[in-house]
Amino acid sequence: MSPLSSAVGLSILGSLGGLLCASLLLLLPASTRAKLVPGLVSYAVGALLGVSLMAMLPEALISAPAPRVFGTLLAGILGFFMLEKLVLWRHCHSDECEVHGASASLVLIGGAVHNLVDGAVIGAAPDIGSARHQHRGRRRRA
Repeated sequence: MSPLSSAVGLSILGSLGGLLCASLLLLLPASTRAKLVPGLVSYAVGALLGVSLMAMLPEALISAPAPRVFGTLLAGILGFFMLEKLVLWRHCHSDECEVHGASASLVLIGGAVHNLVDGAVIGAAPDIGSARHQHRGRRRRA
């Protein structure tokens, strides 16, 4: 299978999986969704933090010095915390709120940038994975 078809297939699979999960939530009554969504968001945040800190961080420590890795991690966390505080001063939990209307364009722009970067990463993953596999094979033979 070519890297391009792998990348397109993985991208379509990920998109359909997310669409399916979101669609299933929309079938539930609003009261059930209101109870489920905070727990699902907490699960997603925990999964992302777990993968980044337990899987990606050790790999970064292999290829870069610890002060640089942890400095970048801290800068990223603080940078995004400050960005959130500067852009979205507050939020409310009701449907009628002036903040929701003001942040709609920010959510759309952020979603577009997220999808662009996500697509680039998914597209590059098969090439990077095969290059790493070939590099490790050459190291073992030497």
